[in-house]
Amino acid sequence: MLAGIFLVEYSMSQGWLGPAARCALAAAGGLAAMLAGEWLRRRGPRPAGAAQAPEAALTAAGAAVLYGSAYAAHALYGLLPAAPAFAAFAVVSAAACALALLHGRTVAVIGVGGGYLLPLAISSGAPSAPALFMFLAALTAAAAWLAQKRGWRFLAWMALAGAALWPALWMAAAWRPGDAAVVGAYLAAVALLFLFPLPGAGERRETAAAAAACVFAPLVFALVRVDGYGVSVAALAFVCGAYLAAARRSARLDWLGPLALALVLALAAAFHIGQVTDAAGRALGVEGWRYDLGRRAVAPALEPFLAFCALFAALFAAAGGAAALRGGPRPWAWAGMSAAAPVGLFAVAYWRIEAFQTDGAWAGAAVAIAAAAAFAAERAARRRGDPGMEGALAAW
Repeated sequence: MLAGIFLVEYSMSQGWLGPAARCALAAAGGLAAMLAGEWLRRRGPRPAGAAQAPEAALTAAGAAVLYGSAYAAHALYGLLPAAPAFAAFAVVSAAACALALLHGRTVAVIGVGGGYLLPLAISSGAPSAPALFMFLAALTAAAAWLAQKRGWRFLAWMALAGAALWPALWMAAAWRPGDAAVVGAYLAAVALLFLFPLPGAGERRETAAAAAACVFAPLVFALVRVDGYGVSVAALAFVCGAYLAAARRSARLDWLGPLALALVLALAAAFHIGQVTDAAGRALGVEGWRYDLGRRAVAPALEPFLAFCALFAALFAAAGGAAALRGGPRPWAWAGMSAAAPVGLFAVAYWRIEAFQTDGAWAGAAVAIAAAAAFAAERAARRRGDPGMEGALAAW
């Protein structure tokens, strides 16, 4: 594996051959190693007491070198457009998974681990976010499928660590304007892989989903902050919806709903809002607000913040209310989240904009939230005899 990677790296530093020849030779070497491994496997069982079968190492090394050739052809040399590069990554991932079913753990460890380490070994002065994260998404999907298929928990943890490490590194060291859509789509897709795995894994599946939720929540927080609450808010909404769906699906994961709400509240509290003062140094409110005959008008700078709070208040209120009223487990918990989300986001917005000063418009908004809660309470009162519905009624 190292020989194949450094073949490309050394040929670059020495100026040998051209880009197409380098990638073709690397691909041929990787394919030859995989074929040699399969030939050795078919020779039959090894004698008792013999060392580990070398065919597994050969096959794994070949898979890693094929990863490298496809990644270099797209990200370093531009020989493959995005669509063919993604197809190449997917084919190599599928081949590595299929061969790992035959050759065992060594192929899985070296193939998957080598794939995650590959971008460190072959770097570019102008790295491509689409290329990197398409590659990582295909690799993570293959590793997650293989881990569930064979029950290899170590591979699931390896995939989770690799999948989470790269977006953190990218946001810290290689972020460029326009990367938010790519990184957001990647985080949403990978979160789905771990939150909704193949059925039949039981408690191990739920443990992996819980760990993934705890890992991806701070990554999504960092993405939205780095992006300045732009297109990444769509990824945040998608991930929050996935957390709520996973919580609805399994009673052991119903704490994912409060985790998603805490993530949104933290992002609302950290939203950057300026402030202006009058001649006496007293705070007048948020920068950009206008005073006209004693009435305030919302300035364009505040519209994204208010839209953010309103969007997620509606999302959590609707999802929690539907889960509580449709007969799911622990309706009191879902009702509590449904009631807490609008009040919490309202309180954050009121604090950030008005600093809790008296204002009739905000009082009217509070009354509207109370009316919505009263409507939900009336619906719960009709079913207060159902298990847990008394608590839901109390929450609303």
